[in-house]
Amino acid sequence: MITKKCGFESCKNSVQGKRSFCGSKCLRKVFSKKKLIKEKKRMNAPVIITTKEEAQKQYETYKEIVKTRKEQYLDDLKKTYHALSKGMKVIDIYEVFKQSGSNSEKEPKLAIARADWNRCILSKFEGGIGVFSDIGKRELVVSTWNYNRGMGTRNNYTQVDVRIPTTTFDWKTEKGEGEFENEDIIIRQQIQTQVPIVPAHLLPKGRLDNYYILFEVNEWTEQPVPPVAKDPYLLRRINSNTFVILAEWDLTEVEQAIMRGL
Repeated sequence: MITKKCGFESCKNSVQGKRSFCGSKCLRKVFSKKKLIKEKKRMNAPVIITTKEEAQKQYETYKEIVKTRKEQYLDDLKKTYHALSKGMKVIDIYEVFKQSGSNSEKEPKLAIARADWNRCILSKFEGGIGVFSDIGKRELVVSTWNYNRGMGTRNNYTQVDVRIPTTTFDWKTEKGEGEFENEDIIIRQQIQTQVPIVPAHLLPKGRLDNYYILFEVNEWTEQPVPPVAKDPYLLRRINSNTFVILAEWDLTEVEQAIMRGL
């Protein structure tokens, strides 16, 4: 049975100061001492864990099922169990954003971007929805509208890529003016930050647009300003909200300098 469990320092099986699993019994400090999810909050990291034996058994089951059935969720489950059977960490990105919280401006502390983007644009929508993309909010709306009407290509549409669902965020608002005076308007509807670069020793095989980076945002801005990102994680996507953690690293001063010139 799959469970979500975390022991942090209180876990008897943990190893002090290391970023690792203690095995099948619990999860220890998945998000590191430099804290993607702050240790002091003692929140349960949304990482799915199970024993390798159970994951392998389920993987073999779904591996056979997908030979005769074509439902997408079956293939997603096969990929997820395969990653778990290899001892890899699997995260639910929706839960990551719910639990990681917001800054004083009610903007997320984290961002997620495709690994081939130079910048990550967060577009805020009513209902607490957030969309991470490399295009502006106006282009985003047009792209989505065109795709839904069969006028856009799948490649263009996937630039939108990561949508965080309703009620996740509580955007700051202000009263509108003129014809919108009775409406609450979201403040800073489009903000952006720079995406960390992947160092040579962690570069995955194939194109970078097949991978994602989850990272801590030092500052969201409305204009292109290259702030320094923190604690990036390289991810591989399974479906809209499920990602496998492939690597984690700290940005060097040299990498940060190169980022500022992109």
